[in-house]
This record gives sequence, C-alpha cells and structure tokens, in this order.
Amino acid sequence: MSQTATTVSCAAAGSEFSLLYRSHHHLLQRLAWMLCGDPVLADDLVQETWLRAWRGLDALHDSSAAKAWLITILKREHARLFERKRLDYVAFDDANAELARDPRFDRGLYLGQLLDGLADDEREPLLMQVLDGAPLADIAQRFGVSRNAMTIRLHRLRRRLLASDGE
Repeated sequence: MSQTATTVSCAAAGSEFSLLYRSHHHLLQRLAWMLCGDPVLADDLVQETWLRAWRGLDALHDSSAAKAWLITILKREHARLFERKRLDYVAFDDANAELARDPRFDRGLYLGQLLDGLADDEREPLLMQVLDGAPLADIAQRFGVSRNAMTIRLHRLRRRLLASDGE
C-alpha cells in the first residue's frame, strides 16, 4: 500500500470514528455513570472504551451495530476493573446494621433489584428513555401506544418505583 493510500484510509477511519464519537459519547457517559456511580471513574471507563474502539475500529463491519458494539466494549472495560481491583468487604453485624439501613447504601445494587422486579414491557421503555435518551414518540411507537399513553405509563412507573424506594 502506498503512502497516499495509507493516508486516505487513516483519514476515512478518523472521519468514521468522529461520527461514532459524536453519535454515542453521551450515551456511553450515562451508562458508565450508572454502572459505577462515580463520575471520575465513569470518565475513565469512557476514555478506555474510546481507546479500545479506536484500536478495534476495523472490527466494526456494520455501522448500524456501532451502539451495541460500543456498549459491549464499555461493559467489558467495567468488568476489567474488578479483575484488577480487590474490593473491600464489610462484615454485617449489629454494629453495621445502621449502615445497611442507610438509603444511600449501594444504590446501584438496589436500583438493579428494582429494575429486575419490573416486567419487560415496563423496564424496556424506562431504559430506552433514561439510557438511550429516546424520544417519547419513538418509545410509544415501538410499543404500539399513543405518546400520551406512554407518558402516563412512565409517570406511573416512576411513582411506583419511588414509593417502593421509601419502604
């Protein structure tokens, strides 16, 4: 391959990568923050995700699969954190019972349990709105209901989740 051809292919890859970045960066930031709950760590995860995406850009054969591909990279980067890091464990006894009742304790785990308790037709629209930032009209269309009906469903679901949070 000539020097000119290499330069052209690098420019094309850079252009493709820029488009990926502009299209999916905010989604990756939100997802990273939800995964780890720490904004600084979330930024590190997103940075590592983009680095791996750049290195593996030639593995992305279908641009319509870019979002899923990037989310997979992010999740793997998050999992790698736990391969390298030993977590501190806290024994729960009477002295730590107050900590266990603290509503701020391990919100990520609690949120996961709340979401797992939802039916698929409840969880999916909520995640589409929160994680993907999908417009309400698109969510409603996907589930075959009017925009107003989806607004009401999501409002009631949020109220129900907030009510169960106080229990």
